[in-house]
Amino acid sequence: MSAQIPDRKVPVERMPVVDSTNRLAKEAVESGRLKGPRFFVADRQTGAYGRFGRAWHSPEGGLWATLAWPVVNAQAGPVIDGLGLRIGVAVLGAVSAALARAGASPATVQLKWPNDVLIAGKKTAGVLCEATSTRQTTWLIIGIGVNVNNEAAELPAPLRMPATSLRAQAAQPINLEEFFDDLALRIINAIEPESFTLELVADAASRLYGQGKRVTLRLPDGAEKEGRLEGLSPDGRLMVLTDQGRFIAPHGTEMSLAPHPA
Repeated sequence: MSAQIPDRKVPVERMPVVDSTNRLAKEAVESGRLKGPRFFVADRQTGAYGRFGRAWHSPEGGLWATLAWPVVNAQAGPVIDGLGLRIGVAVLGAVSAALARAGASPATVQLKWPNDVLIAGKKTAGVLCEATSTRQTTWLIIGIGVNVNNEAAELPAPLRMPATSLRAQAAQPINLEEFFDDLALRIINAIEPESFTLELVADAASRLYGQGKRVTLRLPDGAEKEGRLEGLSPDGRLMVLTDQGRFIAPHGTEMSLAPHPA
């Protein structure tokens, strides 16, 4: 079934079940079937994955979507730079707005750098930004998973951190279509590099999970650093105060709270 995002004319391809909307989007690009931007939305995923290939539990009731977006190769660099944080802030805004519409406080909504969204310290949404290229075009593959109306019993037992859903936090069902329409427009707007502003970085920093606490950084090369999380640099990277001084983490770093000493 196809539909369109209001005002932005982005087709939406919907299906009841798929293994992974990211995989489906990449397959559509690589086969030549896709000629322009498109959302792929599934009621349920059976083989979804997140960063570092980790499994993402995707039962009915959640929002499981991927946006495939073409960018001319010559312009891809500026668009990709900082994309993960821009998309993370977009999801943060959509989750906060959904709670507010339901009469619940968004005060405990936080961003776990670069683009996980937590409510009261529990994971609610995740983003996976990938890319695939054709001769003249780089296709952004932006996967978004949000626990919206999932029942608490359907959420997996905590592996790395506990999870929750919008429904659980609002104590009532959330209008899934309304949430998707709002989120989709935020995601589309966030693709533009011009949306990466000092105000966006300040907004992300003000709701940064782990601020002021000791954190462990896993760097892209596998090395680890530990220190106190100070905030974000002007270009949106983590700033951590280590025993050797201030360290600004490269893109692709993973952050977790450091374990308390025994």
